[in-house]
Amino acid sequence: MGAAALRGDGPLATRRLGPWLPVPELSLLLPAAALVAAPALAVVLTAALEVDAAVPAPAVWVLAGALLALLARTGRAVPRLDWLAPSLLRALEYAAAIALLPAGVWTYLWLATVAYHHYDLVYRVRTRGTPTPAWLVRSLGGWEGRTLLVAVLAVTGAAEPVLAGLVVVLAAVLTGETLLDLRRSAPHPDPTDPEP
Repeated sequence: MGAAALRGDGPLATRRLGPWLPVPELSLLLPAAALVAAPALAVVLTAALEVDAAVPAPAVWVLAGALLALLARTGRAVPRLDWLAPSLLRALEYAAAIALLPAGVWTYLWLATVAYHHYDLVYRVRTRGTPTPAWLVRSLGGWEGRTLLVAVLAVTGAAEPVLAGLVVVLAAVLTGETLLDLRRSAPHPDPTDPEP
């Protein structure tokens, strides 16, 4: 199973767009995460230190980083370092939300919902040895779908109302599937055991 089950790749990332590249995947993922982190760092510095650290056109940085991360899937894997890829993809996705979404409750809830999904990806593999169902990961758009969606929301200026609806839908799907999974995996009493 390995790190592939922890990546959270959606429909675009699983297609491995383009020809295979003779470079390691991580050599493209590192700069991709750095590109997206630059405007997010500027947002954090501006808020925390009250200095003007704005990066021009943060949506362009995020889109360039997301496209570079998608292109990274065409690079060759380095098995010893595969564990780094999910962490870099998480950093990219969180940084995109921090850089592009307006500060507020819905952005916080978006980050919390996405973090819960990432926790679920890891929890199922570590405790049960089974990955999160592929239909769930794909229906949530994968890291690339959510990152591109955040960029589109920022560019169109419709972030707040649309984000509220998306948070409710994502949280409902995740919570519902988690509860069903817990119910399916709950130990059933053995009818042959005598009652205590």
